[in-house]
Amino acid sequence: MIDSEEEEKKRKAIQKQYANIGPRPGTIIKKKQIVPKDTDTLASEILILYKGILTNLSNSVKNAIEIGERLNRRKLELEYGLFSEWVDKTFPFSLRTAQRWMEVSLSYANKEFIVTEDTDLNDIYEMLKEKKRLAREKLITENKVTYNYKELRIRNKKRIPLSKTESKALLSYLTEAQSLIKTKAEKKIAQFQKEIDLLK
Repeated sequence: MIDSEEEEKKRKAIQKQYANIGPRPGTIIKKKQIVPKDTDTLASEILILYKGILTNLSNSVKNAIEIGERLNRRKLELEYGLFSEWVDKTFPFSLRTAQRWMEVSLSYANKEFIVTEDTDLNDIYEMLKEKKRLAREKLITENKVTYNYKELRIRNKKRIPLSKTESKALLSYLTEAQSLIKTKAEKKIAQFQKEIDLLK
């Protein structure tokens, strides 16, 4: 009987301890509520899918694609500049999140990835980020003009006019070369100074 009383006391003490756990006094907890802010059926569908992403991560990719499709549709329906305002007023998620889902939806429509049970939304975000990086690199390399700087320097010294792009390219090349030479010279000077200091 004594054992059961002690166990009962321990159980009550533990319950009391856990009952006291909660937010600190004076803290205000704000929770985003998934409540439609307009009676729009498309917005209601998006909110339901958004709730699905939060509760069931295995369907998150499919829900993100469906939300993106609906958001793309709504963006086409609204006048220019009103879409971001509509998203901010209607949904608990950010405009950037909406844009990412729209991008996921378009990529899926273009068959850039296949949804399987193992497909993770973060993997798709990474794939899209890599795709953008590669597109930027491709654009830079395609638009990159190679110059014969030796020839441009000769033309510049002889006062033969250069185009604006040639002038900018030569200026960039010369300032970079000058900076590199200065850096090398400063290193050499520092090396000589160390040797001089050793001789003193």
